[in-house]
Amino acid sequence: MRRAVVADAAKRFKVAEHAVVLTRAERVTWPDSSLGCPEPGMMYTQALVPGFRLVAKTTGGELLYHADAAGHTRNCRIQVGPELPRPAPVR
Repeated sequence: MRRAVVADAAKRFKVAEHAVVLTRAERVTWPDSSLGCPEPGMMYTQALVPGFRLVAKTTGGELLYHADAAGHTRNCRIQVGPELPRPAPVR
């Protein structure tokens, strides 16, 4: 998962992979298989999905990534600041 996030952030910011630092990694439970990043017109499994929220930082900025426990990652194309928005609690 770490390699996929670093590689993607390096590509997006056009920097070497060693220039990417993961500044945050926290466990979350996503409400469905969209991992919190649903795309219009797509269908997602409606089940709780254990995973992670990660932030990759370079000199060009920071990007937010969502992942499941199996290591599938998604970039939500959200550039983040010092505080990440919290997902709605899952009941």
